Amino acid sequence: MNTIKTNKSFWAVVTTAFSGTFLFVGYSLMRSATPPLFIEAYGKQNLPLALALVTLLACLTVYVYGKCLKKYGARYSFYIMTAITFVAILLSYIGVLNHISLAAGFMHIFKDVYIVLLVEQHWSFLNSSIDKSIGKRWIGPTSGMMAIGSLVGGVMVKYFVVSFGTPHLLPLVALLLIPMSIMMEMGYRKCGEPKPTIEEKETTKNNNESVFSTKILKKNPQLFYLLLVVLISQMVSASTTLRLQGAVSDNYNLVDQQTAFFGMYYSYMAIATALFQFILSPYVFTRFSLKLVQVLIPLLHFSIAIIAILSPSLLTISLAALIFKSVDYSMFRGAKELIYIPLSFDGRYRAKQLIDVFGYRFGKSGVALLVTAFRKFGVMGEAGYAVMTVLASSAWIVASIPMAMQSEKSTKKLSSSLRTKTPVLRTKNTVVGQESYVG
Repeated sequence: MNTIKTNKSFWAVVTTAFSGTFLFVGYSLMRSATPPLFIEAYGKQNLPLALALVTLLACLTVYVYGKCLKKYGARYSFYIMTAITFVAILLSYIGVLNHISLAAGFMHIFKDVYIVLLVEQHWSFLNSSIDKSIGKRWIGPTSGMMAIGSLVGGVMVKYFVVSFGTPHLLPLVALLLIPMSIMMEMGYRKCGEPKPTIEEKETTKNNNESVFSTKILKKNPQLFYLLLVVLISQMVSASTTLRLQGAVSDNYNLVDQQTAFFGMYYSYMAIATALFQFILSPYVFTRFSLKLVQVLIPLLHFSIAIIAILSPSLLTISLAALIFKSVDYSMFRGAKELIYIPLSFDGRYRAKQLIDVFGYRFGKSGVALLVTAFRKFGVMGEAGYAVMTVLASSAWIVASIPMAMQSEKSTKKLSSSLRTKTPVLRTKNTVVGQESYVG
């Protein structure tokens, strides 16, 4: 039995890691290419407006995903969303080549939606295939493999963008979705497809619940506080990202120069993230309480934001954004995924999409709308981003405390439940505990 469990966990980690690596190679190309193309078409003053529109697209894609999940299940929903992404990127590439500004604008917005939609399905699959003890050791290294993908993509941008040209990076992003899908299919074949229990299916059917249903948040206060923390954390993300994009535009005039800077910047970020994920995350999560980690993360961002205010430059602005992303992809990611692992299918798939796709993008868009409004009335300059980062980090510290307390309560409740029940093993083609797996 232990051999079956270990074998399943092994394949879940390996296939998720390599599939995610291909995904992040492509995303690194995309996020380096689209900001300069957008700025060339619409100007840097419209970056906040573009970010505000992300929520609308995120709502649409999450709604479509929810319908697919209910009708086709996790496996085929993943492939449907991947196919939509593939077609959208290629059509936008054709539009950019024909100097259609709308295509550049769409890709800049779409990049923030497709990545979270696809990567969160990777994590939902992994969280369904391992237990919490394995997660503490292997979530970090799995994220680390994805960071290596970002590193490879960043290096590709740095050395090939001048020869290829920024627009021609887009079809490479689409092509990389193919090996990504192959690795995920291997994972589904080796580990089985996560499915809801009969009771969960009936509940969802009778209540006609969608991915936007908040009932599970009411049942689980920990998820409610997690959504709140995610919303606030993305305010920090938006303010640091917008400030960085503006600073790069001010320091580099040519589109390819800006793309090359972002390519190298994301390479450095990937190196930092990998160090966090392969070394720091496994050490921290196996030796310190999740409650402590959840509070220390926003304290770190608050400190870096203060430094960026006291000494504003492209270096400090880049450093603030780099540290945020590195910690977000490693420590914060690990802390979140450990919360999802013990949950039901609805918790790992429906609630996760609501929190980690809609929540992430809505938080960023909220900041963008505020910035757009402030700038319209002339009450906010570039320095306002730094102030916003400090305020959001402070709110994050406050919100992390009740979330950490709920996390501790949930852990104690789960431990108590396990002591009173006979432990069971998740295996293929077997209904186990609260879910079933079909190979």
